[in-house]
Amino acid sequence: MYPVFLFLPMSLKRFLIFLIGFIVVSIAALLLLRGYFLEKAILKIQQKVEEKFDAKLVIENAAFEGLGRIALTNVTLLPANGDTLFSCSKTAVSISILRLLKGQPPINNIIATHGFIRLRENPDSTNNFSFLLKGDETPEENPEKENQIGSYQKQAEKLWNRFFDVADFNFSIRDFLLSWQTPYYHENLEINTFTLDKSKFNFSAIDSLTDHNIGWEMIGVVDHSEEIISIEGKTVSGKSEEIPFFKKLTGIRFFINKFGLSISRDETSKSNLGLNLYVATVAPGINHWRISPEDVVLDSLKARINIHIDGNNISSGPETAFIINKLPMATGFSYEKNDSTVVAVKISVAEIPAQDFFNSLPKGLFLTLDGIKVKGNLNYNLNFHANLDDPENLVFDSQLKKSEFRITGYGNENFAAINGSFSYTAREKDVAVRTFMVGPENPNYTPLDQISPLLVNSVLTAEDGTFRFHNGFNEESFRKSIATNIREKRFARGGSTITMQLVKNVFLNRNKTVSRKVEEALIVWLIENNNLVSKDRLLEVYLNIIEWGPGVYGIGEASQFYFAKHPSALSLEESIYLSSIIPRPKTFKYTFDKEGNMKEYLKGYFDLVAGRLLKKEIITQQLVDSLHYTVELKGPALQMVVPTDSIPVDSLMIEEPEDLF
Repeated sequence: MYPVFLFLPMSLKRFLIFLIGFIVVSIAALLLLRGYFLEKAILKIQQKVEEKFDAKLVIENAAFEGLGRIALTNVTLLPANGDTLFSCSKTAVSISILRLLKGQPPINNIIATHGFIRLRENPDSTNNFSFLLKGDETPEENPEKENQIGSYQKQAEKLWNRFFDVADFNFSIRDFLLSWQTPYYHENLEINTFTLDKSKFNFSAIDSLTDHNIGWEMIGVVDHSEEIISIEGKTVSGKSEEIPFFKKLTGIRFFINKFGLSISRDETSKSNLGLNLYVATVAPGINHWRISPEDVVLDSLKARINIHIDGNNISSGPETAFIINKLPMATGFSYEKNDSTVVAVKISVAEIPAQDFFNSLPKGLFLTLDGIKVKGNLNYNLNFHANLDDPENLVFDSQLKKSEFRITGYGNENFAAINGSFSYTAREKDVAVRTFMVGPENPNYTPLDQISPLLVNSVLTAEDGTFRFHNGFNEESFRKSIATNIREKRFARGGSTITMQLVKNVFLNRNKTVSRKVEEALIVWLIENNNLVSKDRLLEVYLNIIEWGPGVYGIGEASQFYFAKHPSALSLEESIYLSSIIPRPKTFKYTFDKEGNMKEYLKGYFDLVAGRLLKKEIITQQLVDSLHYTVELKGPALQMVVPTDSIPVDSLMIEEPEDLF
C-alpha cells in the first residue's frame, strides 16, 4: 500500500516538505537559543528585583531539562540590609504554551526542595522582609488608584478567580523551613510535604515552638471545574494545638484539634457573588486578653455560612447558622458601605433545654457559672442595626426569655448568698486592696432604712433612674452608650445599671473583657429574673460596698469621712455631692479649691439632680429654693483638700471614727 503522500500534487508536496523543514529548523534554533533567552529573562527579573526592592536575587545555575522544564539551582533572595530571606537548593518549573495561549499563567508545575523562608525582626525595628513594601503606592500618592479598586464584589470576584488561576497547576514543596524570629519569639514550621497533584491537596508539617513540637496533617481537593475547595486537617497528637504563626500575625492564640472546611460558589446567585462555607471543628479554643484572661475552649463548633457580595454590600443568606457545642444559633448579618456605613446583626436561639444552654457556654469563659444546675427552657433573640456614620437611631434589642425555668443547684458561686452577711474584697485593677464584712458584724455597715432617703434617691437619680422598674438592664441607656462609643470610636460611656455594677464588684474580676461583660449580663439576668435578691437588698449592698473616696468603702465610712455624721443625717446638698463622686471617687479633692470651697462647675449637676428629684415629688419646691450650691467638709476629707496649717483649730477637733479603715 503506497503512502497517501505519493498521490498528492507536486506543489502540495513541496509545501509540506518546506513546512516540515521550517518546523524542524525552528525547533532546532529554539533549542539552540533557548538558553540565551532564559539567561536574558533571568537577568531582567534580577534587575527588576534590585530596582524595585533593593534586593539581590541570586541563581547559581539555570538550565532546561527536556523541552519545557527549567531547573534552577541554589536560588537565594538577599535584601540589601538584612539576612537571607529565601533560599532553595533545587527548583524546577514546567512551562505550558497552552496555558499561555489561554491567557493563564504559563506555569504548569513547580517543584521546590530543601529550602527556607526566614523572617527576622531586630530590636531596632528593622527586619529582613520590610523591603517587600518598597515601591508600593499609597492612596495619597495615587488618588486615582482607590477608585480603580472597585467594589467589594469586584475585589472578591477577582480574588476568587485569581486563586483558581494560580492553583490550576501542580506543585510539590518538600523539606522546606518557614522560620520567624524576634528577640523574644522564635517559631519554625518544617514543611515535610506540601503538594497539589491533579486537584488533590496534601500537607504535612511540624511546628517547632520553644517548649514543644506540634505535628500537622491536611488533605483536600481543589476542584477547578466546580470551583470547590475542600480541606480536612488535624494535629498528629490528637490534642488541641495552637495554629502556626497565628498569634504573631493577629495577637490571638487560636487552638484546634480537627477541622473540616468547604468553600464553594453559590450558583443561585446571578447578579452577585455568592459563597457557601461549611466549617466543622473539634475542640477549638482562643486566647486574647480582650476576650478572657483564660483559654476559651469549646467541645465543637459547626457553621454553615451563606455569603452574598453585591457591590459594596455584604450579607448572609437565610441558611446561615452556627452550632456552639449544643447551642444552635440562626444568624443573619449585613454590612453596607455606600453613602454611609450600615451594620446589622440578628441572632436567634430557638427554645432549648436550659441545661443545654448553660452546658454549651465555652469552658474558661464564665467561671462563676461552671457547674450550675437548672430546669426549664430558654430562648434568645438579638436584633442590632446601626448606621455607623449616624449612630443616634441605632436599634438594640436583646431578649433572653424563660419557660418554667428554675435554678436547682449553684456552680462556683451562690448568687443568693448576698442576702446574708458575706465577706467582700475590694479590688483595684484586679488586685485585692481591702477585705471587710458586709453585714451587722461591720460597725460601719448601714441598713437601707438608716440611710437618708435624700442620699438613696440622689444616687438612684444619678446612677440608675429606672432601677426600681427594670429587670436588671436599662436597654435605652445601653443603646445610648453604644451610640456614644461608636460616634467617638472608643469606650467613652458605659451603660451599667446598679445591679450590673454590684455583680461586677461582688462576683467578677475587674478585667475589661468581652467575657466579663457577657458573664455579668447572665448573672444579672439570673438574679433579677428569678427574684434571687430583692431590689432593696441589692441597693443596700451596693451602697455599703462601693468606693466613695481613696480607701473609703460604703456609705457609713463615706458619711464620716466627708461630713463627720451618720448616713441618716445627710442633707440634700451632701447627698447630691456624694452621688457626683461615685464615677471617680479617688479624685474628689479636685472638686474643691484650696480653701475647701466646692467648685462652681458642679452647680449644673446640683440643679439637674434636684430638678429630677422635684419632678418625681421626692423633694418639695421649698427645698429646691433653699438649695445651697456647696457643702462643708468636716471629716478627714478636709485635711486632704486644705493644707493642715490653714485649717481653723476648731475644725481639727472632729473625732475620726475608730473603724474608718
